[in-house]
This record gives sequence, C-alpha cells and structure tokens, in this order.
Amino acid sequence: MRTVEDLVLTYYSSNDFSMLRDKSKKDYQYFLNILVGEFGNIEYDKLSSKQAKHAYEEWVKRGITFANHVCTVSSLAVSLRHRHGVCAGQSVCQHQT
Repeated sequence: MRTVEDLVLTYYSSNDFSMLRDKSKKDYQYFLNILVGEFGNIEYDKLSSKQAKHAYEEWVKRGITFANHVCTVSSLAVSLRHRHGVCAGQSVCQHQT
C-alpha cells in the first residue's frame, strides 16, 4: 500500500467498507474518487502539506460541505491503514491545516 489509490482500494476491500449501507458505499466511493483523482498516483508518505492545502482550497470552491466530506471519508481510509500498523501518517486533510 504505497499510493493514495492503493490505500483507497484497500479500504474498499475492508470490513469497514463492506459493512456500510449501499447508499453510504456510493457516497464514500464518490468522495474517494475525488481524492484518487487528485492524489491517486502519489505515494501516501510523499503527499505534502502544500499539495493537500491546495486541493482542499479547490474543493472548498465546490462548497465547504463538499470539501469536508472528502476529508472525512479520506480520514476513514487512513484510519484503516493506522489500525494495520502500516503508517504513522495523517489524513489528507490533516496535512492542509
């Protein structure tokens, strides 16, 4: 699990994701696709605060609620990575603060 896209794909195969209701799965996939579209090929540990801040500022142009949803859902995928002891990193949106 090296890239942001790898992280998201791992989340999709997790129990956390499989236990969601179908509507929630669709919503999460939508927001995670936004994240992957922005950062998918970037190695997770190489994602800079500057990159995350810029993306967040772009997402806010689509609405603060939208930006916050992307951040919230991305943090769920990152928490899975923490539980598996793979990283000591932050969620994408923790980088932007």
